[in-house]
Amino acid sequence: MLPVPAKETSFHGHFRDTHGPFFHAQHAPSHAPSPGPVPAWTSQGQGQTTQKKTPAAGRNRCGMGPRAIMIVVYKPSEEDLDDLIEETAERNPNWQKDCLDGIARELHEDPARYRSYGPYWWLLKKALLEAGYREFGTFLDAAWYEKLDYGSSAYNLAAAWGYSDWAAENGSLYEHSHTYALRDTEMDEVFEDVIWEEATYVLEDKDMEERR
Repeated sequence: MLPVPAKETSFHGHFRDTHGPFFHAQHAPSHAPSPGPVPAWTSQGQGQTTQKKTPAAGRNRCGMGPRAIMIVVYKPSEEDLDDLIEETAERNPNWQKDCLDGIARELHEDPARYRSYGPYWWLLKKALLEAGYREFGTFLDAAWYEKLDYGSSAYNLAAAWGYSDWAAENGSLYEHSHTYALRDTEMDEVFEDVIWEEATYVLEDKDMEERR
């Protein structure tokens, strides 16, 4: 279950004790870089992908030229997160609010911990904004939010929390650089196979860095 945070609650310790195997199974998708943080913290290694179907040839959302519209970013599937969300909601119907309140307290005490959420920070930051926590700033990386958004506040929060827990387990709570997996669907067609490649995302939210 996602913890219902109190000031003295250890988020990551509680989460590892209750759902460690879920987020740390070593099953990577076909040809994915291994080990790698995104494949490593899902249970089945199938994940959910996002793909932008934009006809504008010159549009660049990943910094990789016009063909960036063919880039797919690997993320956990909704099925990976279902049990976690259902168990937590059964225990506390208000779990999203309580969890956001606890995370906000943690960020007040240690702003640099925002880095532990990697690219999922933008999902969490928007949720915090919607909950009324504007003290963490209002800037959002819209492109990355769009890539990772599940269209559901529950899935967004669970995915962000899971990634942060993975970071805690691996001693990278304060790292700016985060490794993720991506694939180019055009290259999949060329090689007639699904090929995941490793890439690095550098997280720097000036709103949060100024709070340190």
